[in-house]
Amino acid sequence: MRKVILLFILITSVLGAWADGNVTFTASAPDVVVSGDQFRLTYTVNTQKVRDFRAPNIKGFDVLMGPSRSQQSSTQIINGNVTSTSSITFTYILMADKEGTYTIPGATIVADGQNKTSNSVQIKVLPPDQANGVGGGNNSGGRTSSRSQVAGSKITNQDLFITATASKTTVYEQEAILLTYKVYTLVNLRQLYGKMPDLNELLKGLTSGHYQYVKELVADCDMDTILAKVSQVGAACHTGSRSCFFNEITKKDYEESNNPLQVFEEVFDVIKDRKVHPKEGSYTNYLFDKGIDKILKKLGEEATEIVIAAKNPNPNEVKYEISDFLYHMMVLMAEKDVTWEEITTELANR
Repeated sequence: MRKVILLFILITSVLGAWADGNVTFTASAPDVVVSGDQFRLTYTVNTQKVRDFRAPNIKGFDVLMGPSRSQQSSTQIINGNVTSTSSITFTYILMADKEGTYTIPGATIVADGQNKTSNSVQIKVLPPDQANGVGGGNNSGGRTSSRSQVAGSKITNQDLFITATASKTTVYEQEAILLTYKVYTLVNLRQLYGKMPDLNELLKGLTSGHYQYVKELVADCDMDTILAKVSQVGAACHTGSRSCFFNEITKKDYEESNNPLQVFEEVFDVIKDRKVHPKEGSYTNYLFDKGIDKILKKLGEEATEIVIAAKNPNPNEVKYEISDFLYHMMVLMAEKDVTWEEITTELANR
């Protein structure tokens, strides 16, 4: 019995894998339209390796636009399993001319080296006075009503219509979707002015002003986790914290080597604070009180002492004198309102 079950699972897996790699070419359009209506006829193939798309002879309808070609692709990484899907869609915008039942034959295409023929579609066209109750069936063609027009009328340069499509209609919270607006007109548009709908409830950051601009995406060794490196503006957590990881469970302090630039910045911050908030008995405040001439004199003395210490066989003397020189140099920087950022930028540009 176990062998039978194992064999069944193996056959199912093989058939599933074969089905995943099978090329499909499908046509879709609404089942019922009203004379004068505009609607979409689409042909979709689930691969991007295609050529020689040939549409059938479309009788009984006015072809307003097409074929327009669009392509879609997506990649998912779930528990280390990477799945990718891609497709190409050829779209026609048609208008029903007169009542009747029409069959549009299948289109042909070469996909992944295979000759494919789509399914045919049958569309019933009703007169305008039977418009009530039209619906149901396969409406994936995206019928756009224009019943205010006289049945059989043509689209002019004064006409323009817009379609909105979402890549998904059912999503999880925080999941991204693609919202596409397409403008159809007979004239060439160089500029288009208009007002977009309010998407504050959908787009994170529009209300709070908090954004994360993605700079890089990196996958881990198992390909089941993605690290996003972002430039962050504002908070990332709903609590208002910059990060969601702020609940400390345990912590152990380790003695780390000092970052040279961090030491410079900390000492420089103390010097600047002394300038703003003088402290009695402070040597730094003594230099500020005496002014620029005193500071320059001390800086010159320390530079001379570095030269003398360098001739001394004791290497520690050089360290001491360089430290004194850097301290007095930072006093001069504070006096002249020069920052470490300006210094490091100048060095980087050389």
